[in-house]
Amino acid sequence: MKNLSFAGVMIFALLVALLPSQAALAQDERADASNEALIETIVVTARRKEESLEETPMAISAFGEQQISDLNVLNLRDLGKFVPSLHIGNFGNGNLSHTSVFMRGIGQQDHIITVDSGIGIYLDGVYLGRQVGSNLNLANIERVEVARGPQGTLYGRNNVGGAINFITKKPTGADEVTVSLQAGSRERAKADFYATTALSENVFVSMTGQYNRRGGVGDFLNQPNTEVEVGEIREGSVRFALNWVASEDTSLLLTADWSDGAYGHAPVFFETGDPTTGPNRLARSNFADDPYDTLSPAENVARQMSLAYGVSATLEHRFNEVHATKFIGSARSSEYDGGSDQQDRFGSVVFPEEGEADQYSAEIQLTGVYDSWDFVAGAYLFDESGSVLQAPFAIFPGSFTDSGILDVRQDSRSVALFGSAGFRVTDRLNVSLGVRQTWDDKDASAGVVFFPPNVLTDRSEDWSETTWDASLLYDLTDDLNLYALVSRGYQAGGFPARPFAGPDQFVAYDPQFADNYEMGVKGTLADRVQLAANVFFTDYTDLQLQFNEFSPGGGFVTITENAGEAEAVGIELETTIHLTNNFQIEASVANLDIEYTSLDANVVGTAVGNRPQLTPEWTVFVSPQWSVPLGSGAELSLRATYSHRSDMSGEASNNPLSEIDARDVVGVNVRYQPADAGWNLVFYGDNVFDEEYVVTSGTFGNPFSLTFLNNNRSEFGVRLTKTFD
Repeated sequence: MKNLSFAGVMIFALLVALLPSQAALAQDERADASNEALIETIVVTARRKEESLEETPMAISAFGEQQISDLNVLNLRDLGKFVPSLHIGNFGNGNLSHTSVFMRGIGQQDHIITVDSGIGIYLDGVYLGRQVGSNLNLANIERVEVARGPQGTLYGRNNVGGAINFITKKPTGADEVTVSLQAGSRERAKADFYATTALSENVFVSMTGQYNRRGGVGDFLNQPNTEVEVGEIREGSVRFALNWVASEDTSLLLTADWSDGAYGHAPVFFETGDPTTGPNRLARSNFADDPYDTLSPAENVARQMSLAYGVSATLEHRFNEVHATKFIGSARSSEYDGGSDQQDRFGSVVFPEEGEADQYSAEIQLTGVYDSWDFVAGAYLFDESGSVLQAPFAIFPGSFTDSGILDVRQDSRSVALFGSAGFRVTDRLNVSLGVRQTWDDKDASAGVVFFPPNVLTDRSEDWSETTWDASLLYDLTDDLNLYALVSRGYQAGGFPARPFAGPDQFVAYDPQFADNYEMGVKGTLADRVQLAANVFFTDYTDLQLQFNEFSPGGGFVTITENAGEAEAVGIELETTIHLTNNFQIEASVANLDIEYTSLDANVVGTAVGNRPQLTPEWTVFVSPQWSVPLGSGAELSLRATYSHRSDMSGEASNNPLSEIDARDVVGVNVRYQPADAGWNLVFYGDNVFDEEYVVTSGTFGNPFSLTFLNNNRSEFGVRLTKTFD
């Protein structure tokens, strides 16, 4: 491991030294043999209804509030270290609020308005349409659910690889204020605030606020007047919620949220395969020696900004003991600016960028629960409009491309009808069937101009598809379940992101599909082991392949085409083992064998036998935790975390310039909980051995690769949390 941190070694060694010996474990086991079961029931809503995690016939990972804290998770990207078959990176023109989510071989790392992610991200059931601004900070989070595999029935739109749902705390009648203060190395300063109270006997409100600051991981060496560092973070957010419980059968939840972020450009390194040159054959001396620094003089892209805000309303009503309805409506907006450049001392290739998007969504559900069966049916509407402008971009200052403009706009609409029903065939066998019909249409415009006027090329396209799922759940015992699942997922087609080659290149590509076959087992063993294991086979067709090449007219063309087919075979295992009442090991491991099996004619972005981009073969997570009673009700909890992602390729071309080496990241968390449960103190370490690794990488036609480096360098600090009743 690189740049071994002495402080990290000392903390990790202390944690290992404090772990109990085998003899102590055996003695503690005998002493606790008569205690009650340690496994608590986890309730999830991945299928639009409340049910235990063990009784949900799909691969799903769930993280509660305490677990999120103990794992030192601050945002969605942090969560990506702990879920099987999941990789979360950052491309997005260097904006640190962007996430590129890949699950089981499916995802998109681009952020332009015409590109949709294949993994749906939801906030309290509201779909977030844009990748920029989706790196959500995890304040006021009750639970995060990560559903792997096609979610083509109840989630539907663009969930061909999976879905991630954030569930926030709902205001209750209890008067409570919780404050969390965090300080650490790298100038970390973070404060969270959560308060809830009752305005009347049936109206409850809450407010959440957060401020997060952290210094950078590198310097802009050729910008003496800039006040920002590479990878610097400045974020603030606030969220209001009002819960009106009109009666035992009717409630209305209203929310409003706002988040604002200012960042230094994400750390970027350019690789050419030649140690003497950089991109465009410039001498390597024109680039910073340290890949986390930059010699770029382009201050207009050094600073990145992201703003997101929205409102939502959730109305729930129970007609009787059998039937109920739920309505979710939302309006959201996001905007960002920043850009990217070649990082050389001349500022020879600079692409400043700004983008915005507005979305509206509405969903209505009708549910019914009978003696031996239940159902959920509904309708969904999504409308989005947005634009991206790169202006003026500069390719070699002084040339005719010094004032180029890339202008991309899109309006999209999605309408769907869906239904799912579950049947209890016997006391131990349950069958579920679901279907969804989706209609998508998009109107897009794009123009690239080097001399006025700016003339846009208009395109329109629409698609309609049927997706479905069927599952069996069999209770092997009262605590152990076996399931089988067949599902089909769909992602809408779209338009290329950067048509520098002109109107002929701005043509629609078709939807992509995934047919998934999965079997798994879930449950508990001997009240000590929580287990979820599955094997799956997924057949991907009409895969949307994105790759880049330089255009003779200046700039690079992002080409998206339906490449062909790929097949994936995987195995995933998640477990929590309570060796004693005070010592547990939480772990997950996944192996994914995936490759392109056939390609359509004239496809040039990959080859048969290649592995899809940003898809590691192995994902591993191991976390031992030991709780030490200190007397008088106080407790010391010690946790270590280890996360591994094996090597992968940044592009489906499997170009050696975009190869990403394996990474191993270690964290620690030591929590002191006094008998007064109203406060706790945590000492934490993140990436304690200061592992330097590549997050995402893309090649271009010169050739060179644009490689984003990790922004989570080693950090150590303390966090104090206090709750006032």
